Formats: sequence, C-alpha cells, structure tokens
Amino acid sequence: MTWICSSNLRVTARKKRLPRWWKRHVHLVYSAALRQVRSTQLAEDFLQSVFLDLARNAPKLDPNTVLTTWLYSVTRRAAIDVVRSESRRQLREQIAVELAAMNSPDTNWTQIEPLLDEAMESLDEADRTSILLRYFENKSLREVGQTLGTSDDAAQKRVSRAVERLREYFSKNGIAIGSGGFVALLSANAVQSAPMALSAAISSAAELGLAIVSERLKPQGQLQQEEL
Repeated sequence: MTWICSSNLRVTARKKRLPRWWKRHVHLVYSAALRQVRSTQLAEDFLQSVFLDLARNAPKLDPNTVLTTWLYSVTRRAAIDVVRSESRRQLREQIAVELAAMNSPDTNWTQIEPLLDEAMESLDEADRTSILLRYFENKSLREVGQTLGTSDDAAQKRVSRAVERLREYFSKNGIAIGSGGFVALLSANAVQSAPMALSAAISSAAELGLAIVSERLKPQGQLQQEEL
C-alpha cells in the first residue's frame, strides 16, 4: 500500500503554481523596489532576489497568506536594508540619474511617490492589503472582499478608510490632495511595467529556482510503502 503525505501534496501544488505567481506579481515587485531604491539596476536585482525567496519559502507559507502582501512586505524590508547601506552621496547621485532618465509624470505624483511606501507601511496589514488589491492590482471590491473574507460593502468601507488614512499621512507631510484625485493617481502610477527583457530573465530564473527547490526539498514522509 502506498501512502502520500498531504503536506507534500501541498508543496508540490505550490511549486507548480510558482511560474504563474511570478508572472502575476512581477510588475508589483519591480515598481515597489524602483520607488524605494531609485535605480533600475537595483530594482532588477531586487526582483530576482524576491522571487528566489518566494521559490525557497513557498512550501512553508501559511495557506491563508495573501501573496501580494507577502511579496510587498519582503520587497519593502529588503529595500530599507539597501538604502541604509548606501551612502547619502551615492543615493543622491542615483536619484538624480534615475529621475532625469524617467518620463516626467504628473506633478502631484512626483510629490506622492517618494512617500508612498512609508505611508503604506503606516497602515495595518488588512488596510494595506485592501489598498494593494484595489489600486495596485485593480481588483474589484468583490475580489477584495473575498480575499479579506468580508462582504463587498465591508471591503468598500475598509478601502475608503485606508485611503483616508493615506491622505492624512500625506497631509501631515504637506501634501494635500482630494480622495478622487489620489486614487486616480494611485491606480495609474503605483505599478509600472517591468522591462520585457527582465520579465523573460525572471521566467528563466523561475524555472531554475524551481529546479533548485525540487532538488533540495527532502521527501520526508512523501511516500511510505507497507507490505500487507
């Protein structure tokens, strides 16, 4: 008789979903990294690092984990470490070069963008997740509610409350903007497309990471045979 451990079945299922997860969240992670490190090269390095972390940690993630929030949090923590390690002179030079190379966005967005991730960090996890799903990934209120385990109406209230808390944060930093204008800017600018070449590289890295994880993962209890 052959017994298959249910935990290993879950691990196998998650491993198979990794390429789809990478494809769905690559732009979110790239944009969050780029806003904080102000360097396309560093952002690309972040992208590969974060998704390799996902490949390593996917088998251990709690089934109720909201992947969007997990990836955003990992990116935020990694970016803080990098920024702290950079000298102020180097950071100023990177900012000047990157801003000069980018297309000039809306004036309001240039004021919001540098503080956005700090503002997001000031929210509690449920509020942050609601903003990420609604405006970073453009999910419907029904989808937001389903992810958070609430009704459409409750999701709407949570999103609205989280928006007001973000606006309050910006207001305290001297940036006043209406609710409608703020969510429009957020939806239009929060996530930028990662370079196509980088997306292809990540897909290749995904396959490599999956192979590494498969090789290193021990089949504890995966198959047990008993002679009757």
